[in-house]
Amino acid sequence: MFHQFSERYTGYALVTGASSGIGAAFARQLAAFRIPLILIARRLPALETLAQELRDNHHIDVRCWAFDLCEPQNINVISERLNEESLIVSLLVNNAGVGSNGDAFIDSELDHLSMITDLHCRVPMELTHRLLPMLSRQTVSGIVFTSSIAAYQPTPGFAVYGCSKAYTLSLAESLWAELREHGVDVIAVSPGPTHTEFFTNSGRSHIPAGAMEASQVAREALAALGKKPSHVPGLKNRVMSSMYRLLPRRMIINSAHKMALKHHTDHDTTTR
Repeated sequence: MFHQFSERYTGYALVTGASSGIGAAFARQLAAFRIPLILIARRLPALETLAQELRDNHHIDVRCWAFDLCEPQNINVISERLNEESLIVSLLVNNAGVGSNGDAFIDSELDHLSMITDLHCRVPMELTHRLLPMLSRQTVSGIVFTSSIAAYQPTPGFAVYGCSKAYTLSLAESLWAELREHGVDVIAVSPGPTHTEFFTNSGRSHIPAGAMEASQVAREALAALGKKPSHVPGLKNRVMSSMYRLLPRRMIINSAHKMALKHHTDHDTTTR
């Protein structure tokens, strides 16, 4: 797969949210394929540490660009910088994201809810649209969208997070159909619980049992790219996402609500 992947996507891979978690795992997987990288995140020191690791291990070009993607002008700045430096992107990984603390909608800060919506909806849509002329001019190129298993069900306690990931899933699957004739491979990857900073940032005291490693999520996503419109990593997660579509909607909502209430009870107990 190593040679096939690098021969299929011959330019740079641009990875957003690359400083940790699934984004860093994508960067490591792609570096192992000898694909040069443009890593984007807010935290430049973390990017530079990762970049040096990848340069040392794989002898590839890795560029670190520190941007807050929620600042609307930065999508234009990224596009202009690519043109100024004559960099050809063959693979776009829309991975940047932010978690939710699990508070009820009425108790959540509006600024945080707006940031979730902006980062998960506007940013990947706009960045994809900006880079599509470059991607579609190549014989083959690719786009990866990081969604979530939350996209397959209602998520009380994480309402805005879940619906933003449903947007990502729907956008990716729609573009998979639209862009095939232009030689652009598109996939949505929808991981379940994964060992990342998400759970720390959301205030949970522990990562759920059975959580996957970020490296496995990235590996499965890249293996499925060009073969299908969406992929749920992990057999257990795939079974769950299928069940969500078969069970009565009201049953799923009530079950998810009970789980959200349990999360709050557990969190309150461990933080007193």
